[in-house]
Amino acid sequence: PVSGAVGWVRADQPPAPQAPGGRRPTPVERVSRFRSAASPAAGRLAVYLAAAPLCLPVMRLVQRTMLPGSGPAELAEVLLGGLVRRAGEDHGPDAGQWYEMEPEVREALLSTLGRDEALLVLKHCSEYIEQRFGKGGANFPALALAQLGGTGHPARGEEDPAGARLFGAYPGDNGDATLVPQPFAEVAARVLERFMPLPEQFRLYGTRPGTAAGPRPTHPAVVRARTLLARFDADGMVQDVIDAVQLLRGATENERPAGADPGLWAEYAYATLRLWEVQGGSALLAEAEAAAERAVAHPHA
Repeated sequence: PVSGAVGWVRADQPPAPQAPGGRRPTPVERVSRFRSAASPAAGRLAVYLAAAPLCLPVMRLVQRTMLPGSGPAELAEVLLGGLVRRAGEDHGPDAGQWYEMEPEVREALLSTLGRDEALLVLKHCSEYIEQRFGKGGANFPALALAQLGGTGHPARGEEDPAGARLFGAYPGDNGDATLVPQPFAEVAARVLERFMPLPEQFRLYGTRPGTAAGPRPTHPAVVRARTLLARFDADGMVQDVIDAVQLLRGATENERPAGADPGLWAEYAYATLRLWEVQGGSALLAEAEAAAERAVAHPHA
């Protein structure tokens, strides 16, 4: 004899109620579980990838440059560890598979990333943008400030003919426009806002409610430059932006000691990027990048 159980069901028998599912872990809990189970290299790789757009070519570039001793196994740990999911949106045919990371997961990972490491990741991502989209395209700082836009809120992307969501057009050295996928701009904005003292009007994006803003720069050149840029936003006179850049350039050249006021250098970087948006050219981008690096080099930036 065989032990068993028998039950009678009707033809119209309703299904049994579904067993209640367990509580979904919070983003912070998922990060904690991943760290407890992942290898040390995979844990560090996840932190670096939180500062990068999550398309496979960029992820592999970040891994190769930041953790040269790691390999496919560590990347697989990150992809399968509950931190990212496949993106449901197409960002272009040539970038391979895209992944998404919840903002809370990204913030939890970035909390353990040092400023120098973050800037190094962004440097490698900027090099990828230059190689992929051309030397006349936007770099990460330019994408960040353009993404924040004049209102402090993320700018809307546009659609290319193939249906891929793209960020926007950027002036290059030859005057041509370069389209860059939206996630490059979004990640650049979040990461640079955390690690670079952006001008106050751009600190709204991703800022937690109730977070107090740092002290405003008090340098007279900053006040005057903001007035000029506000006038440009209202009237569209390019000369106002040129005057703002020249004013801040002179103020930084005469600063003693050099680099003492990070707010001055951050405003200089921002104004130069605004001028680049109008005129284009790699020289302005290089000038803005140098100013941004000087701003974040300050110990109290």
